[in-house]
Amino acid sequence: MPQFCKRKTVFQKIAHERHRIYMENKDSIKKEIEELRKKVNHHARLYYIYDAPEISDYEYDMMYSRLVKLESENPEFFDPDSPTQRVGGAPLDKF
Repeated sequence: MPQFCKRKTVFQKIAHERHRIYMENKDSIKKEIEELRKKVNHHARLYYIYDAPEISDYEYDMMYSRLVKLESENPEFFDPDSPTQRVGGAPLDKF
């Protein structure tokens, strides 16, 4: 096999490995986004509907900020039902 063919297959293997790592990273990012959406929705419901928060405002803000960052860096995972796309809700009766 000519030297340039061997070199090409080495580059192809490297490119293939990089692509595999990239896709694994994208999969883990998608899973993190989905998990953060569930957690943010859960804690928002507890806070805004039941007035019974389980975590501090700081912890919620950190989760929410991480979700915003991941979604903005990965627009292919956009979801119109994401809590980052929501604009408020109904106030509690006691307000």
